Amino acid sequence: MIEMLVVLALIGVGAGIATYALPSGPEARTVAQEATLLSTRLNLAAERSLIGGRSVRFDWDAKSYGFGEWTGDGWGVTPVGALSARHVLEGGTQLFSDTSALSGEMTITPDLLPSAGRLRLFRLGSGAVARTVVFDGASASLRESTE
Repeated sequence: MIEMLVVLALIGVGAGIATYALPSGPEARTVAQEATLLSTRLNLAAERSLIGGRSVRFDWDAKSYGFGEWTGDGWGVTPVGALSARHVLEGGTQLFSDTSALSGEMTITPDLLPSAGRLRLFRLGSGAVARTVVFDGASASLRESTE
């Protein structure tokens, strides 16, 4: 009987630790999911630029972002896949660049060099929850913001 009580206590402690390790509330999940999605889409855009030999434009404002492809005559919508439609951020999540600009654009070139010779940081946040996406021209990665 004592062994059963010990096992139940251990299960309870484990469940409590797991509960505290998970994000608290829907805002945390939404910001993390949006940051992962942005990172993945930036990686897809860099890959598309490299393979297709065309420049890809990433443009954003505080509530949405989208991608376009250079067609020779101007910027057009990327014709296929996850980059084809403008993405609207959900759950009150907002997007800011490393310069705190509310909107802007960046070109991803086939040589995969950083835009303006530097890393770009994109911060996604909602309330106290924030994530940062770092883009170096060739790949994007996530890091948790401490602000």
